[in-house]
Amino acid sequence: MSQPTPVPLTLAPPSPQAAADAASALSAAVTEAQSTPEGRARIALAAALHNIPVWNSANQSRPAPTDWATQEANQYSAVLGFLQRTFIRRQDAEARAGGNPSWATGVHFAALLAKSSVAKEVGELYKPSGLSLTGDLTTLNHAPPGSVRTPLPWPRPAPPAPSPAS
Repeated sequence: MSQPTPVPLTLAPPSPQAAADAASALSAAVTEAQSTPEGRARIALAAALHNIPVWNSANQSRPAPTDWATQEANQYSAVLGFLQRTFIRRQDAEARAGGNPSWATGVHFAALLAKSSVAKEVGELYKPSGLSLTGDLTTLNHAPPGSVRTPLPWPRPAPPAPSPAS
């Protein structure tokens, strides 16, 4: 796989063309990743962290419970659609918020994956990839704020409860 050109996921120039360019670049990278076991494992991980189910369209084949390849292929289709819709919305949200409105600080990615309905699929796809799922999750968990290269808008740590009025 070739080394992709970095794509700004946050604080991108607020223009429809910049959004389209970012979506196209990420879609191309995901499409290239789909051709390798490593890429398919990481697409499944990204889908799991975004709660994308293994069967998400009436146009898709409903996969058997252990048909990891079809499950991931269905998620891949959803991820591509997600990327195409996300960047214009993201730019709008950043413009309204005056900056990046999302974060991954305090998110424990291994715990998040453990709660996912597709955690087993991710583990099974990592086995033939030669990658370390634990290693990838550790990388995400220890990334400095703002350096995680995927938008992770949920679940966020809950805000503190308001103090009861005296």
